[in-house]
Amino acid sequence: MNEDINKIQSDIHLYEDYINSIQYLEEFDEIFPAKKLGTLTQNIIDNLKETH
Repeated sequence: MNEDINKIQSDIHLYEDYINSIQYLEEFDEIFPAKKLGTLTQNIIDNLKETH
């Protein structure tokens, strides 16, 4: 019985993590559209090359 309860709790936690990650990714896409994110990433890479 305890094993079944632990399995259900584990599944629930995994599902909650999945929901949270989906919500995070959707918000992330709204804040950083793909093109803007690519530009930011390129700027970071360029800055790293210049400083090292």
